[in-house]
Amino acid sequence: MPRCLPRHAHRALIPFDWLVEAKLLGRFEAPAANEPGHTVRAATYLAKVEGEVAVRAEIEEMVWIDIAAPGDIRLAPLMRVVLAAL
Repeated sequence: MPRCLPRHAHRALIPFDWLVEAKLLGRFEAPAANEPGHTVRAATYLAKVEGEVAVRAEIEEMVWIDIAAPGDIRLAPLMRVVLAAL
């Protein structure tokens, strides 16, 4: 697990001692959701956490979805690419 991952997880989502393990899912890129003509790239991890996860910092909203049937939830292009890899 990269040393910076707990710090980023703590700042964005969870208290950092709750991050139990993380495995690189992959590196992905897709068109930016809100900036036409731009691309976003991400190293994405599958993480195991203990306790409750809550949004913090720059994360606006978090919802649990069924990846096979996300319903009418609008997903950013990068999120669709990442979910397809699961």
